[in-house]
Amino acid sequence: MARSDRPAAPRVRDALERIELDALVHGEVGEGVVLTGQLHHEFDDVLQMSNGRIERASLVAAPLASSRFVDTVIHGCDMSGADLDGVALTRVEFRECKLSGARLSQARMRDVRFIDCRMDGVNMRHAQGEFIRFEQCRLVGAEFNSAAFKGVAWWDCDLADADVSKISVERGQLHGSTLDGLRGAMSLMPIAIDAEQEPAFASLLLAALGVEVASRVDP
Repeated sequence: MARSDRPAAPRVRDALERIELDALVHGEVGEGVVLTGQLHHEFDDVLQMSNGRIERASLVAAPLASSRFVDTVIHGCDMSGADLDGVALTRVEFRECKLSGARLSQARMRDVRFIDCRMDGVNMRHAQGEFIRFEQCRLVGAEFNSAAFKGVAWWDCDLADADVSKISVERGQLHGSTLDGLRGAMSLMPIAIDAEQEPAFASLLLAALGVEVASRVDP
């Protein structure tokens, strides 16, 4: 029997060792820790952790390319402008985080949820993921160009001016999301939407096909 598209929850330990981010010299922090505070400005390494949490931390513009997170909850963190190019995420939950302008291009994701996150202008070009869910996220101007997702849902998100050109989607949902100015909507097909979204989505498809709804002109 095929499994549900609902992302599996992170498996986080009950008892966690607390570590301040500014004390990190090397990226690997092991299992069962909670990271907090602000990443040291000279940190330049991959970050690897599992079975833990990152709480109320400042990771603004953090150089975290190719980092790896497994069974991790990231809550209330500011990751604006962070470089997460090529990051690997397995059973990870982002909750109430700022990811505006963050780079997750070429990310590899499985069982990942973004909940109530601010993700304006986030870069997810060429990202690959399975069992991915965005819930109540602000994704204005987000870039999903050439990404490939299976079992993905954008629920109650603001996707105004987002770019989904050349995206590949299997078992996708857009329920409750704002679609004003969405670019590349044809690439989302087939996709599930709400009845209330039908006029907006139809307008996007007609525009992509070069169909203009206009008054009759008799030159």
